[in-house]
Amino acid sequence: MSENPEVTTRVERDPVTGRTTEVRTVRPRGGVTAWVVAGVVAVVAIIAVAMMTTRPASDQATADQVAAAADQARMQGQVEGAQSTLAASSAAQSYNQAAAAQTTAQAQQAAADAQSAAQRARSASDSAADAADRAATAPPVVSTPDPNAPQ
Repeated sequence: MSENPEVTTRVERDPVTGRTTEVRTVRPRGGVTAWVVAGVVAVVAIIAVAMMTTRPASDQATADQVAAAADQARMQGQVEGAQSTLAASSAAQSYNQAAAAQTTAQAQQAAADAQSAAQRARSASDSAADAADRAATAPPVVSTPDPNAPQ
């Protein structure tokens, strides 16, 4: 308890019985213990803040580490750019090869169509020559009038 407690005395008188009662209330005043605990907590907090601000953190990056990370990121960007360019070049080459194959197929089809047309033309020419030869060697056709035809 504290050294100087607060004492309150109250006298009550009962009107029926006529008795008087004295009531004493003792309240302790604020003690020193609370102030000592608060002071210790404040000192510990001040020491902790001082240690955190003066001691360098072990996970804090140095300038060399930041530069190394930037160089690594730059190289990774260059590698990704080269891979992207290579992929685009490969895609263009594949497209060009497919277009060349399609053009070659179309040219071969056109050549086959031309050969077929030339063959048909030769065949038609041979047929026409044969017909001309037959017409030249055939006996002349003499037409006779039809006796039943009206005149």
